[in-house]
This record gives sequence, C-alpha cells and structure tokens, in this order.
Amino acid sequence: MTWEKDDKWEEQKRIDEAIRQAFNVDNPEFAYICGGLRRISVNPKDRRVRTILLRKGIRYYSSVQFFIYCCIHCLPVDVFLDIGSNYGECLFALPLYAKVKVRGYEANAGLMKYLHKSRLYNDDIKDIAVARCAVAGRAGEKLSFYIDTEWSGKSSVLLGKKRNNVFRVEVPTTSIDDEVDRIGGCRLLLVKVDVEGFEPQVMEGAARVNRELDNIIYLLEFDSKYLKRGGVEPKEFFNQLAGQFKVYKLSSRRIAPVADIDHLLAQQEFAPRIHVDLVLTKFGESQISDAFEQKIAAKDLKAMSESLWEL
Repeated sequence: MTWEKDDKWEEQKRIDEAIRQAFNVDNPEFAYICGGLRRISVNPKDRRVRTILLRKGIRYYSSVQFFIYCCIHCLPVDVFLDIGSNYGECLFALPLYAKVKVRGYEANAGLMKYLHKSRLYNDDIKDIAVARCAVAGRAGEKLSFYIDTEWSGKSSVLLGKKRNNVFRVEVPTTSIDDEVDRIGGCRLLLVKVDVEGFEPQVMEGAARVNRELDNIIYLLEFDSKYLKRGGVEPKEFFNQLAGQFKVYKLSSRRIAPVADIDHLLAQQEFAPRIHVDLVLTKFGESQISDAFEQKIAAKDLKAMSESLWEL
C-alpha cells in the first residue's frame, strides 16, 4: 500500500539523518559497540547495519552486549563461542585485554572480511579466531545456507519466504562438542547462539559438552516463529532446555528467572509470537554459581556496563 511505502521511506530518511549526524558521513565503514569502548567494521549499505548498529552512533550498545561483557568481567569465563557472529557486535563485546579464548562462527562468507578487519581494530584480544561455517548437530557435513543480501541478520539455514534478495550457498558444519574438544576443554564456557530458528540443532551438537562440562552459560535467542519454521514445537524445545539448565529471560536491564513457557507467555502478555533472549546456566562449582547469582543475576547489568564503559 502507498501509505506503508511512504512510512518506510520516512523512517529510512530519519535513520539516514541520524547516521549523518552521528558520523558526519553518509556511509560510515565502522560502527561503535559497548557505548564507544570498541568499534567494528561494517557494510554501511546493509539495512541491518543502518537500522541497528549505526543509527545511535557512539552510544550504541545492546542488552546482549552488556550481558556478555559483564559475564566476562565478573566471572572466570575462559572460552567464549559466538555462534552466528554477523558483524561481531557480540564477538568483540569484551573487556579490554580479556584473557579468554574467543571463537566466532559465521556462515555468510560476505561478512568475513568485516570480521577480520574488526580483529585489527581490537588487537588487544589475543586469542581469537573466526570460522566460516554453520554450527549444527554434527561436524564435517554440508548444509544449505540462505543469504539475505539486504538484511544480513535474516540469513539462515532455514529458508523463509522466497525473495529476490536471497540466494543459497553450501557451507561446512561444525558442532559445539567438536569445537570445545579442539580448544581443549575449559572451566567456564560462555556461548551466544543466534541462528534464526536453528538453535535446536546447535544444542543437539552440544550434547556431550552439556552433559560433561561443569560450568556453562548460554545466551540463546528463542523465537517461536523461526522455531516453527524449522519444524520444532517451541514448548517442547523450551522444556528440553529447562530440563538441563536454569532458565532466565534477559530484559533491557537485567535477567529474571523463568519457571516455564507459560510464565514466559504471561510476561509477554500472551502475544502469539515469543521472541526473547534466554540465559541458560549450569554450574557444578558453588563458587561460580554464587558469583553468577551475586554479580550477574542480582545486578542491574545496564547500569553496571554504563559504569564500566564510563557512559
């Protein structure tokens, strides 16, 4: 409809003007994260970049960023896996000179040059590697991956509505079990998973790690729309997660425990689509469990991050 097109055009003009005001150029080639503490290389023509990463300028950050940052700042995280890295706004959301092994996984080959350039921007992070692959239920296979050329964040193993701006490629697979074996194990594993509905397969490939590793924190996107697209019933997947981990919901400032999926639905005022970031924890060491409860679960993480970033 004409009025919808006009609204989108007006919104795009507002975004373009906000970017121009923030960067003094129309198409900046980097974005700030962590409130300006760090920067990452981006493609300014990507609609996701313009809408999310650039429009707030130097003050941009997200709840996912401050959760990751606070976990690595406050807890003895020694391995961080970022599954679905996109441009690396989470991959690089780390304290300066953090002594942690960082691994990023991104299936879109077109984003690799930006991730590699961002490593140069953030050269205080010494043990970091980025792989072009899909993290799945099994390593050593091939998967079809559908790349959205207009909005990179919509790229996925799962094909949505057919659009002219989507094309298919084949990518190799790895798994969390394989990657942790390759790294050599760890004391406290932090994993971010954002793969547009493919999360159940990622968790399937972490069965051994989830069973054998003592201390794990997942930050996992839970989107009922995309889960159903992949043939997964959201309630069954949630119950599977809740059977292995303590479950929290990440909000704009803090995390809160979630008893069951009905509790989650009630928090969302029974909206038909559930789209949240879940925090999943399993601790075998009481020292780490206590630290998480006192320094993460009980805190206003947004305020803590702003203090650490001197905003």
